[in-house]
Amino acid sequence: MKGLKLITVIISLLVFMMSACTNITSPSDDIYKDSNNGTANQEKIELRIATMFGGTDPSKETFELMLESFEMQNPGITIVNESATSVGDEFRTVVKTDFTTGNEADVIFFL
Repeated sequence: MKGLKLITVIISLLVFMMSACTNITSPSDDIYKDSNNGTANQEKIELRIATMFGGTDPSKETFELMLESFEMQNPGITIVNESATSVGDEFRTVVKTDFTTGNEADVIFFL
């Protein structure tokens, strides 16, 4: 029962975080227009995300579905999911290595 509550809280937090990142304006709005010629800005954005929702984590599938949904709603943004399992030291090792080499993810989420 505690596990179910924990998963519910985690999913709720992720939905909140992802909805806070979504853009409520349409691509036809002026903020997407290039100031030089008025055409839509086609710049692609790539976000690297590192979480503990990898490996055999029961929330992995739900998290990946949320990322896919976010990408469909935001076609100019690509999510690179670099999540690792929280079992053992895999996640900690990945994050430490990335920070040591100056290659840290844009978003890091852990509990």
